[in-house]
Amino acid sequence: MAQDYYRNLVEFGKRQGDIATDLDVEVAAFIFDSVLSNLGNYVMQHNLIRNIADVDNDRSIYAQSEMDGVFSKIVNILEFGMGPAKPRQPDSTLQQEEA
Repeated sequence: MAQDYYRNLVEFGKRQGDIATDLDVEVAAFIFDSVLSNLGNYVMQHNLIRNIADVDNDRSIYAQSEMDGVFSKIVNILEFGMGPAKPRQPDSTLQQEEA
């Protein structure tokens, strides 16, 4: 079951110090499961899948830069919540600034 995996992931994150020790494991696992289970719906609704005719053998069917942005936004919300704190920039933006 996916929630078992997410529970283990949360527990590991707690032990590693990446997740607050007082976080409710069941609720966190439920949130991970809900977000990732519905990601496909979001992708479809926002047209983040390219036309199959435009895809060759070496490329993903996903619009990669847009998907990277979606994943960064999801991670920011999961990591920082929805408060006014300033989240980190997506990795691709950081790499461009360093270049």
